[in-house]
Amino acid sequence: MDRRDGRPTERDEMDALGDAYSRKYDRGGRSRARGPSFGAGGGARAPVRASAGPPVGHVSRSHEQNEEYMDEMHSAYGLGPREQLRTRVADGGPLGRDSSARRGGAAAAGSGAAGGFAGGPAVGDLPRLSSAWVAGPSDPAGTVIDLSGRPVLCSALDPSRRRVALGCSDHAVYELSLDSGRVIRTLFTKRYGHCEWVTSVAYLADGTLASAAMDAKICVWSPSGVRCTDMTGHSGSISALVGIGTSIVSTGYDQTVRVWDSRSGAETALLAGHRAPVLCVAVDGASRAVTGGRDALACAWDIGAGARIGRMAGHKGHVTAARWLGDGVTRGDGGGAGDLFATGAQDGHVRVWDLRARRAVANVAVHVTEAGAGAVGDIGVCTATSPFDVVTSGADQRVCVLDSRRGFSVRWSMDEHRDYVYSLAVGGRIALSGAGDGTLLAHDVVAGRPLWALGANEAAVRCIECDGDTVVASGDDGNAIVYKAG
Repeated sequence: MDRRDGRPTERDEMDALGDAYSRKYDRGGRSRARGPSFGAGGGARAPVRASAGPPVGHVSRSHEQNEEYMDEMHSAYGLGPREQLRTRVADGGPLGRDSSARRGGAAAAGSGAAGGFAGGPAVGDLPRLSSAWVAGPSDPAGTVIDLSGRPVLCSALDPSRRRVALGCSDHAVYELSLDSGRVIRTLFTKRYGHCEWVTSVAYLADGTLASAAMDAKICVWSPSGVRCTDMTGHSGSISALVGIGTSIVSTGYDQTVRVWDSRSGAETALLAGHRAPVLCVAVDGASRAVTGGRDALACAWDIGAGARIGRMAGHKGHVTAARWLGDGVTRGDGGGAGDLFATGAQDGHVRVWDLRARRAVANVAVHVTEAGAGAVGDIGVCTATSPFDVVTSGADQRVCVLDSRRGFSVRWSMDEHRDYVYSLAVGGRIALSGAGDGTLLAHDVVAGRPLWALGANEAAVRCIECDGDTVVASGDDGNAIVYKAG
């Protein structure tokens, strides 16, 4: 449980659902938020040391109960204990002959990580926000698109074609045009698509759209129409997927990381190393990935070789967010920021890891207050500062900025939100964050101050996608709202 009032968050609920994806529940809507006041006490504040440790909820050990249940079932049928998973790689390697994939070439994945399932964007795929967003949207009401009566859970951006894909708990994927603000395709039919909640969507380097769901299936959609190719292999809910060239990396509640060829539909590698469900994944520009799981581990992988190249322990509780921090930025010790990645966890800590040194270079209690710890929901990178800053959001209702030049200490702690922060997008010097009460906030990351606030959705803002002068916010009310810069 990550809320300070002791109630389970939506992340708790979705974690429990991932263990048994056939169990569903309906969520009630909330009243439209008016946005917080930026009066006395607003703006940035110094971090507070915790007097209490991280909260412990029933879902923190639910995967162990699920494992015991499955072993008992196998024993009852005389099958014995389940086979331990081992890494296997197809002939030719996970990425085959795809040279663009070996160079990285990953397309953008969803930003709606904090609300549930997390597929992190690749290095170089940072959100783009026009400087005009400092003044806010031209129309605070935006253009409301009524997609569904069920929550939107995940999103992805195709900047080359200015399209956004939204995955929904009604089992459908909706594709929007940023230019027209209209739905282009609804990807769900009796013959094609998912039969469970869509948990992750991603665009590949060639513009192909892929989606994953609690039905343990990946769908690779045709460029037009509503047909797809199914890729199966996971034995449980898929939590996240990202693209590397025309290959796909997926993570699941079956404790595995898998690599797929989107063109042939074949599984090219099964990467084993986690001992609990894998919750999040992020890729860099050199065909490397980092994954985080409910075993409190962060694992780094060389996707091209199909091998684990790092196993980082230290977090207390689920690893809930992961992000590579840069590519080609030189540090003072001669190393590159491309060797650094950050992870956030249920304990409210953000750890920065040096893959070359195989150790943590920073451990910051970012989202820890006197009331306890709030899970880290998402991690972004601000390149408006030199060399870069790290921006985080959490269940403690705060957005924080970590200074890479000062050991990733907290530079700004911004507490204008009044609910769990579900989504985060950082472009230039602006950070957009969405909360459980439907509020969308903009902060100046460099100055550490709020810019504007909107009562965007009628329930949690689970996803934010942005490209230049356009922002799309979506969430639990089933709506997508398109905003244009003023």
